[in-house]
Amino acid sequence: MSATSIWQPARSTALGIKCIISSVVFALVFTNLTFAQLNVKGKTIIHYRDGSVFIGDVISNVYPVIKFRITTGDTLSLFTGQIKKMQRPDNITVHNKGKFHFIDGNFGIVALSLGSGSVQAEANVLKRLEDKFAVGVGTSLAYSDFDVAGTFIGHDFFTLHGIGRYYLNNNRIRAFTDLRLGYGFSRDTFLAPDHSGGIHAQPGIGIIFPSRGSFRWFFAISQFMQYTRGTQTEFGPFQTPFVLEYNVLHNRTLFKFGLEFK
Repeated sequence: MSATSIWQPARSTALGIKCIISSVVFALVFTNLTFAQLNVKGKTIIHYRDGSVFIGDVISNVYPVIKFRITTGDTLSLFTGQIKKMQRPDNITVHNKGKFHFIDGNFGIVALSLGSGSVQAEANVLKRLEDKFAVGVGTSLAYSDFDVAGTFIGHDFFTLHGIGRYYLNNNRIRAFTDLRLGYGFSRDTFLAPDHSGGIHAQPGIGIIFPSRGSFRWFFAISQFMQYTRGTQTEFGPFQTPFVLEYNVLHNRTLFKFGLEFK
């Protein structure tokens, strides 16, 4: 039995870089066309059960009526039985129709990513250090395959990583960029036998939408990079067995969608 050693990066590197560059340009242009945030510092936000949203100051609160001066200067009488929620926006930025983004505190992220020959599920916990910057830790399960020397080989990984996220603006639709760095531990399964773990990195860029509650949808494009090495037994002419030894860098563009929650 002989051994053959091969090193090659997985496919899609040039295409992935082009996708990320195009996405950066699109996100910056698109988000600058959205509505700017409202000036609500120190104001109270009242959500009615019919979906109406009022922003202003409470003048008096004598059950069952709240006298409320809205930002236009008009005074309204709001009935407490119709009020779904009241907020003081000390840690949020509020936009059209009362939708908002948190800019303080801890939050979680769950997401699913798909790409050519790759799939990944992740969960992260982060803390906002300031209104635009957050750091945290997370974990993920990932599967990725590649074709080397005519042999189709797949790999499973369990990843532990640190994550940093930076929001590029405070618009209604916020653009962000993030980076994951960590280690992908190998998971030997039927689909992915006999391979090692290795360094994991995943830069990305995306957009996140506001909401009136604790959950926000986001969409992103990221570049999955995972190093591994391993062996695979193959058969040559006349069924002669040989061991294929390889080192590979998975480098794939992934399309991600998920939830950010408080």
